[in-house]
Amino acid sequence: MKITLRHLEPGENDSELLILGASVGAVLTALAWTGSRLPLPVCTFHLMTGHACPTCGGTRSVVALLHGRVMEALSWNPLVCAGMVAMALLDLYAGWVLLARCRRVRVHLGRREARILSAAFVSLVAANWAYEVLRGV
Repeated sequence: MKITLRHLEPGENDSELLILGASVGAVLTALAWTGSRLPLPVCTFHLMTGHACPTCGGTRSVVALLHGRVMEALSWNPLVCAGMVAMALLDLYAGWVLLARCRRVRVHLGRREARILSAAFVSLVAANWAYEVLRGV
């Protein structure tokens, strides 16, 4: 693994701008959705199978987190809760480097490290799904 701290090179994608833009777009979409009083999305997987999907409880987790109820958010869906916290931290970082025009952190993974990280992510999703199934959503 190689971690560097540098300014963007000419023609390089601005990852921080893309990440922050996608996050802001998602938040604005959610606000527009709830502001127009549309119903919350229904889990098609749960409707069809009667079983929890890996993201079951995710919406309730986000709502609880936004209301400051961290333990409740974790109980609804630990992976979604952790992902939202990580995304908020990433947004803070992205906003900072964009406003201050600082050097950016770049992480370069080797092939083996990328496989290990992928396997860890799949394992986390599987463990979270097992939690959801055992919890009986």
